[in-house]
Formats: sequence, C-alpha cells, structure tokens
Amino acid sequence: MLKALKRQYGSVYIAEFNDQLFIFREVTRAEYEELTVFFEDEYGSEEAVCRMAVLYPEDYDYKMRGRAGTAKLLSKEIIYHSKLDSGNQMHDALVDYRALMESNFHAQAEVYIATAFPHISFETMKHWTIEQFALHLARAEWALQTLHRIPINFQEQQPDPNEPPPREETLREIGDRMRAQGLDPMIELASVIRQKPPYTELPFIGGTKLLNNEEVLDRVREQVQKVSKQ
Repeated sequence: MLKALKRQYGSVYIAEFNDQLFIFREVTRAEYEELTVFFEDEYGSEEAVCRMAVLYPEDYDYKMRGRAGTAKLLSKEIIYHSKLDSGNQMHDALVDYRALMESNFHAQAEVYIATAFPHISFETMKHWTIEQFALHLARAEWALQTLHRIPINFQEQQPDPNEPPPREETLREIGDRMRAQGLDPMIELASVIRQKPPYTELPFIGGTKLLNNEEVLDRVREQVQKVSKQ
C-alpha cells in the first residue's frame, strides 16, 4: 500500500496517535491557503487538514470520545512535513535544492532535456533507462547548442583541494557498522579479509616444553626465509 501511495502522491509519512496509525501526504500551498480562509475556528481547520491529507485510515472520526486532541497533533505533523510551518522551512528546502542543482549531473541533465523538449515531464524521465536518458540528453544538447545557440555547461561539484581526504574506516569500524545494520561482517567481508597463510609447520610449544625467546625468534626467522623463497 505504501508503494502505491508513494507512486501516486510522492512523499508520504506515517504517524501514530492514540494507538492509531496514520498515513498522510503533504498539503500544497493552494490547499493550505484555501483551508485557512474557509475555516474561521482553529479546530475546524485542523480537522479539515487531516481529512484532506490523511490517506489511511479513511473516514476517521476525530470527534469520537477518547480521540480528543488527535486532529490538533496530527494536523501539526502534516503542516510541518508540508514545510508550511514557517518561512525557514521553505528557505532551508530551497538551499538544499539549490545545492542539488549545482552538484548533481542528473538534475542538470533533466533541466536541459525539459528545456529542449517541453512536452517531456520530469516524472517521465525518472522512468527511463540509462540508455533512453543518454539518448534524450544527446538530442537535447544538439538542439540547444545547434538550433538555439544555448551553451551546455554541466557543473559538478569538485572536492575542495584544501580539505583533508576523509579517513578510511578500519575493518573493526566497518564490522561494527555492519552489525548495527543486522549484517554478519564475516560473511559480507569474506572476500576482503585476507586469510593467514600456514607460515608455521611446527608449533612454538612442543608438548610440555616451552620455547624461550631466542628459540622463538630462531623459528620465526626460519619460517620467514621459507616463505620468502616460495
């Protein structure tokens, strides 16, 4: 059901109030302005927001005994996730999408294709294969540069030369992260973890006789020489 709702509405959200699970979509600016103008009392607008945005359950009775306050809490969640709670949310979203446009090749390519062929929607492009995407992008580049004299200039974000390279994770850190994700590091990293070769043919402890430090070093030297000749 969630997959179907995402295909139809884009972003959908889940919240739980009074032991009831709710799935809702975002409210558009036009819908929100219409609701705030139409409803004068606060509760009416809160319930109206819920009825408009809640996708599951349908026909929920927000006025039933024991459910007081559900519409108020749920409507706040809907308005917040719709980024209509304050102007800062709109500004933050705009900053994020500006950064995306400046650094993401696919986002820039989609704009070039839409500019050259306005009848193709951004949603349609998302369902193309890479082969189809590359073909339409090549056509768009040719049309814009040759016919419309519009230069094509992809701007992918380059790493800062003054910024130190990120520290590589150790095998222990990678293992801890995998365990936190429910994965078995010994299975996932089987091809990465190098198995120790059989360097020794005889144990350093023979029976009940313990070897002293000098004897251990002699055995190690012998094994190193053998390995180096292989």
